[in-house]
Amino acid sequence: MCMPNAHHEFIISIQKKANTYSISWSKSNAVWDTDSKKAKADPIQSKEISENEWLEFVKRVDDMRFWQMAQANGDEEHDTTTQDAWLFEGKDNKRYHIICWWEPMPHSKNLYSCLKYLLELTGVKVKLIKPY
Repeated sequence: MCMPNAHHEFIISIQKKANTYSISWSKSNAVWDTDSKKAKADPIQSKEISENEWLEFVKRVDDMRFWQMAQANGDEEHDTTTQDAWLFEGKDNKRYHIICWWEPMPHSKNLYSCLKYLLELTGVKVKLIKPY
């Protein structure tokens, strides 16, 4: 999951390798800044998660019907200074899929629930706008 906006970018990666499960995250304050001298990123942080936490994540991905979702929530113009863009990518053994949308979120409480869960696993506080 990636959440860039005019002020920062927040990236979360969750994965399973054999019988271990982990989540990693980082935040940058300079996603849209073209002056690389100002680009700063927090170090990547990681932690192991339990199999139950992994299974809860997979359930939420299934509940939001991620693999069937459209790749974008419209092609209208957006003001990137006041709205956040979200990317959610997934890959399994057979397929790759990505969705992109602008806040406020599309009509999906399950999508909101999945994103909120990922943020809870990291322990980082990021304000999400609830779906309408």
